[in-house]
Amino acid sequence: MTRVVSDPAVLAGYARDASGLKFVPDALARPDSAEEVVEIMRETAAAGTAITPAGAQTSTTGASLALRGLLLSLRAMD
Repeated sequence: MTRVVSDPAVLAGYARDASGLKFVPDALARPDSAEEVVEIMRETAAAGTAITPAGAQTSTTGASLALRGLLLSLRAMD
């Protein structure tokens, strides 16, 4: 899978949003192109992996946090 990170120190940086909740994802993908997003979506679908998309993680409801599976950070996308 493209640019997948499982380092706990890195994952901790993506475990919170503006809601104040904290959920550490199992893994993190940080694509910087639409092609990488498509590749990640295909691979996670084939593996049956849960995926949570996140932008700037400014959600006040916890919607940008992954309770399990892969957090798909779209911060690098423009």
